[in-house]
Amino acid sequence: MQLSFSTHTFFVTTFLLLSLLAGCDSDSEPSNATDSADAAPRDLESAASDTAAVNDQALVTLYQRSCFACHSMGAAGAPRTGDAQVWSARIAEKGMDTLVANAINGIGSMPPKGLCNQCTDAEIRDLVVYMSTPTGR
Repeated sequence: MQLSFSTHTFFVTTFLLLSLLAGCDSDSEPSNATDSADAAPRDLESAASDTAAVNDQALVTLYQRSCFACHSMGAAGAPRTGDAQVWSARIAEKGMDTLVANAINGIGSMPPKGLCNQCTDAEIRDLVVYMSTPTGR
């Protein structure tokens, strides 16, 4: 069965809207990350070795609610979660602090804090580390 362009557009739009709404859950529990003022800058090696953030179930839940819709499939140019080659190049070019600032402030098609308006800056940093780590799949 071949879908017409308008039917396909409807389904894609509906999926994206539902994904956006899934990130609006105000009842989610915050992770035990520290406030952004306490977060020290991290380089590629320390970000990649941050296994506490990568293995934190609360962080995984935030990722699934807020980042998964775009970063799991690379929608609108979003770097795919766990794609070490793409993330390493971005980190090398821009630095982790800039990537985190872009995630907090929004960039391109991504709104500020993505879909995680309730997230602290430290949680956003942890989400970026999670997505940039090959085990963050």
